[in-house]
Amino acid sequence: MATPSSSGGSPTLSAMTAVTPRAMLWIGVLDLSITVVVLLLWLTVLEVDALAALLLTAVRVGLWVWPLLRMLGPVRAWEQSSGRRGDDHLLIADAAFHQLPRRFLLRYAGGWLAIQLVAVLFLARVDMGATQLVAALLGAIAIVLSLPALLLPLLNHATFPIHATLSTRLLQRDLDPPRPRTPLAQVLLLVFLSLCSGAIVGLGSMAAWVRADSREQQSMAEQRHRAEREALRVSAGLGLDDDTQLLDPTQLPQQPVDARREQAPTAADQPRTILDREHDRILAIAPVGDGRWVLVSADYDQQLWQTLLGLFLTTLLGLTPGVLAGLAVSTVITGPLRRIDDATRQLIETGRLRGQARVMTISNDEVGDLAHNFNRMLDVFEELAFAAHHVAEGDLAVTLDRSGDLQDAFRAMIGRLAETVEQIRSTALEVAAASAQIQASIQEQEQASEQQAQSLREVGDAVANLAQSAEAITAAAAGVLVDAEQTRSNTDVTVARITELGTQAAGIGILLGLIAEIAERSDLLALNGSLEAVRAGEAGRGFALVAAEMRRLAERVTGTVADVETQVRAIQSASASSEAATVESRNLAQNTAQAARKISRETEQQGMSTDQLAITVHQVVEIAAATSMAISQTRATTEGLRAHAEYLEQLTKDFRLPTD
Repeated sequence: MATPSSSGGSPTLSAMTAVTPRAMLWIGVLDLSITVVVLLLWLTVLEVDALAALLLTAVRVGLWVWPLLRMLGPVRAWEQSSGRRGDDHLLIADAAFHQLPRRFLLRYAGGWLAIQLVAVLFLARVDMGATQLVAALLGAIAIVLSLPALLLPLLNHATFPIHATLSTRLLQRDLDPPRPRTPLAQVLLLVFLSLCSGAIVGLGSMAAWVRADSREQQSMAEQRHRAEREALRVSAGLGLDDDTQLLDPTQLPQQPVDARREQAPTAADQPRTILDREHDRILAIAPVGDGRWVLVSADYDQQLWQTLLGLFLTTLLGLTPGVLAGLAVSTVITGPLRRIDDATRQLIETGRLRGQARVMTISNDEVGDLAHNFNRMLDVFEELAFAAHHVAEGDLAVTLDRSGDLQDAFRAMIGRLAETVEQIRSTALEVAAASAQIQASIQEQEQASEQQAQSLREVGDAVANLAQSAEAITAAAAGVLVDAEQTRSNTDVTVARITELGTQAAGIGILLGLIAEIAERSDLLALNGSLEAVRAGEAGRGFALVAAEMRRLAERVTGTVADVETQVRAIQSASASSEAATVESRNLAQNTAQAARKISRETEQQGMSTDQLAITVHQVVEIAAATSMAISQTRATTEGLRAHAEYLEQLTKDFRLPTD
């Protein structure tokens, strides 16, 4: 199934939805009724060919069906989407609805006028004079004039259901489309003018046609009777009138006879009449009896201007009561509506119900019912306003006599308000009592907060002293670390020197061994020298003395070496002991340095922790101060709350509850 676009694309019959067949059905019924009457007039009066009339009618039907489908294109597109399209399509469909009556009326009336002109000017086979032609054209205009009164109500009725649904969607989406304003008074006046002008012009055109036709027939009959009388005069030997001619058969006019008005004679000797429309004359001939014919002629005045003036005056005189009746009806209908509109506008603009005048009406119809119901609605609103005024003054015992949703909701609101006031009253008392207790508790908390703040300030001072002590310990530990490092360095130098001393002592021991060995050999040599001196006797006495002296010297050297070795061993033992003690002292210095470093790190961490603790304690002091301030503010607020609770309880006493 092809879906036409919202812009009025090419619609097909299979794409028509509810709005299209409904509109075409109602308009088709109206069009069929008018078409039957017009076809009868065409076929019987204008003698239009039946086939040409049907073809022309089919063309005219196409001229209004196709535009109607195009104009309803946006509406069908929105309807086929089940209302799922956006706001733009909804606004386009609403605009199409409001443009439809005016646009379709112009197309429909234009189609009727066009085919009427074609039928009258080109397809009519009847011989028409100027008056008949004007009457036929006025008949076509009469149909066009009556179309607004016939077509617009039918079109609005046919499109009302879908238009109402579309308007509901507009309200649901909170859309306010721009719609052309058409006052009801103008619509009613247009309907009256359309009906009256169409009826008057139509009846006037028919009367003009009939009058012109009757005058033609009467004039032709008069001329024929005159020709017969003149023929009798000629046959009786009497003279001819000045405008009478006596003709031979060969001189007779050959203009055809108007078959609609008078049949051609069946015999050659019968009188006949000829209407010469070109020269506006009527010719009549009658046989004399001797083969000659009498020809009489007379000018024919179609009285076109008289007819037009008569139609104009008739239309003017006929429209005057129609216009007056339309104005009267529109006033009767729109008067109460206008008063209702004024009252509604005043109510919206001022919001005042007291003194609001009621809408007066004298008719007992739908408009009267509307005015009566509007007055009843004002009564309901005024009762609600009266009750609301009493409620505003504190009277919650007011009652409403009428029933309805508004009254029930107002009664429920008053009941709920009474319960709320009662709860507020009891709550105000409870709040006042609780505020007093809270105020006492807050005073205690304020004192405790002050004490806590003082304690925190003392803790802050202690933490600050602790931080200073930690800094001093850190400085002392740094000094110990420096001393320990210096001691370790000195101990390392001492160990090195003691080690060197041990090495030198070992070297001394080796030298003493050599010296002892030399002393032993010297002693041996001295002994051998003594022996040799003994053998030599007196000669060897001096040598013996020398040998003895050398022996004593060797012995002394040996004893000295022994003593020195003992001292060296003591020195070596002492060096070893000193080295061990020095190493232990170095280890102790190193341990001291490590301990000092650890103390320094610990004291630094302790200092940082102490600083953080000091900051935290400072923040806690500030928080405590803020808490104390907040408690003071809370105490002040509580005092205010207590005052407001007492004031609120005093206000609730001004309400008059149903239980009071």
